[in-house]
Order: sequence, then C-alpha cells, then structure tokens
Amino acid sequence: MQLLHYPLVNLLHYGVNLLHQVVNYLHYPLVNLLHYGVNLLHQVVNYLHYPLVNLLHYGVNLLHQVVNYLHYPLVNLLHY
Repeated sequence: MQLLHYPLVNLLHYGVNLLHQVVNYLHYPLVNLLHYGVNLLHQVVNYLHYPLVNLLHYGVNLLHQVVNYLHYPLVNLLHY
C-alpha cells in the first residue's frame, strides 16, 4: 500500500486540478449561455404577452355575447 500511496495522491491531485481547469474554462460560456437563454425567454414572453391577452379578452367577450344571446331563449324555454 505504501508503494501506491504517492502515485495515487498524485493522480488525485492531477484529477482535481484537471477538474478545476475544466470548470474555469467552461464557467463563462455556461454563464453566458444561461443569460442568453433567460433573455430569449423574456423576449418570447414579451412578444407573446399582448397577443395572448388580446386572445383571452376576445374569448371572454365572445363568451359574454353567447351567454347574452342565449339567455332569454333559455329562460323562456325553462319557463315554458
């Protein structure tokens, strides 16, 4: 075991150093990619917000029109 101690420690240190290098190398690209994704999501939400709100309002108004249009015939049918 004593014979393997230093090679294993060196291998461990090498692995840790390599991991640090990889993390340092990838850190900024990954952060930039994350920021790009968040910005893109905000753009999509902003772009779709008004059309979706308008569509919702249109649907609610249409529903009100249908209810108003059918209200009296349904009440009359119920009373009949």
